[in-house]
Amino acid sequence: MHRIALLTAVCGLLSACCAPEVCDGDGDGWCVVDGDCDDSDAWTHPEAQEVCDGADNDCDGAHLRESGEQDSDGDGWPDCDDCEPMEATIRGPIAEVCPGA
Repeated sequence: MHRIALLTAVCGLLSACCAPEVCDGDGDGWCVVDGDCDDSDAWTHPEAQEVCDGADNDCDGAHLRESGEQDSDGDGWPDCDDCEPMEATIRGPIAEVCPGA
């Protein structure tokens, strides 16, 4: 962990060394100095697709629930994580409240 922090600091000072093989701790092609907000997760970087997993996958500073994703029934849960996205009285994480999930 200290090695990644040191390499990131060095790359921040010497932009010429910021090739992904020097600064990229997770192998996704992105360095922290280039906007990778989680250099320990290859599925998290500025060009990643935001998914319902509780993480800020695309490094835009907002998790899916906070980023204004579509909520068709207005129950506060984004459609991708809502058990019944067209019925406001049935809401919540699919695995927890959906019958048969």
